[in-house]
Order: sequence, then structure tokens, then C-alpha cells
Amino acid sequence: MKRSLTFLIGLIVSCSVLSQVKLHPYVGLHISGDAEMYYIGPSFQAGADLYLKKRLLLTSYLHFFKKKINRTEGGGSFENGKFKTVTIAALIQFNTSKKLSRSFFLGVGFCVQEWNDIFISDYSAWNKQRKNYLPAIRVGYFFSKGKNKLTIELNATGPYSYSDFGWQAVEILTQLSLGTRFIF
Repeated sequence: MKRSLTFLIGLIVSCSVLSQVKLHPYVGLHISGDAEMYYIGPSFQAGADLYLKKRLLLTSYLHFFKKKINRTEGGGSFENGKFKTVTIAALIQFNTSKKLSRSFFLGVGFCVQEWNDIFISDYSAWNKQRKNYLPAIRVGYFFSKGKNKLTIELNATGPYSYSDFGWQAVEILTQLSLGTRFIF
């Protein structure tokens, strides 16, 4: 994961130096969920945009999502879970409008995702960890707030296929998040 992060930071910095284009860092707040939407909660995103052309840019981000579940029901039934993902992504993003003040956008690329799920209940228990290399997509709309921009967007990673207790499973989306970014 550290190598992937170092590579992405190095790629953006190198492109910035070579093209003499200013980076546009951003922070984001999202509502995220795992593949089953069992764990749903706030998540955070930080990254940078690098404009290659007026309507085309390279964007890279780190997305952090952590959620705990503690449920107790009548009859002694309980569910306790801890879920965490750290996603590092690089996308090529296309803006639909020539105006840089308002535009729909679509970004596609790849990501590295560290995924941890620890679950204990009265009927089952597991401790699963994995590192995924996945496609990533971002779609949304941005508009200007003075010199800065604000986005409303949907981010998704996946699909991912794995074998679980002899069954072949496919997660169409390993993580889905809806939120906003503030671009400096």
C-alpha cells in the first residue's frame, strides 16, 4: 500500500513539474457502504487534480472508511463488526463542458484497496483481510465557489471475485460512496 501511495504521489508531482501546471488539492466528505451495504457511514477523501487539458485531468485520491456495528436483540441475538477500507486511486477524468465553472464529469481508472472485516455474532464469526487491485469510477457535477470548486459525486470500486467457503462470489461494487469534494 505504501509503494502504491508513493508511486501515485510521485506520478502527480512529476507530471506537475514537467507540465508546469498547478495541482489542485481537495478534501471530501462522503457516505460510504461496503458491497452488501451492511456497514454504512461517513468516509473521508483527500487528493489532487492535475489538469492535462481544459476538459481532461488526472486525479488521484486516498479514501478512508471505517465503521463499527454493535447490535443486540431480544433472545440473546447479537452482531458485532468492524469494517475498514483504505483506497488509493488514480483516474483520468473527462469534464463535459468547456466552461471550467460548471460541468458534469466522468472519471475512470484503477485503485488499490485494503479491506478488513472482523465480525462476531451468535451465529457466525470471521476475520477477513484482503488487498484488491480494482477498477474505479467517479461521476458527478462540479460548480465554482469563487476561486474554488465544489463537487457532488458518486465513487465506486469493483467488481471483485473471490471464493468463500467453497462458493464463488462476485461483488459488483466493493465500495460505493456518495458525497462532496471541496477543490482548492
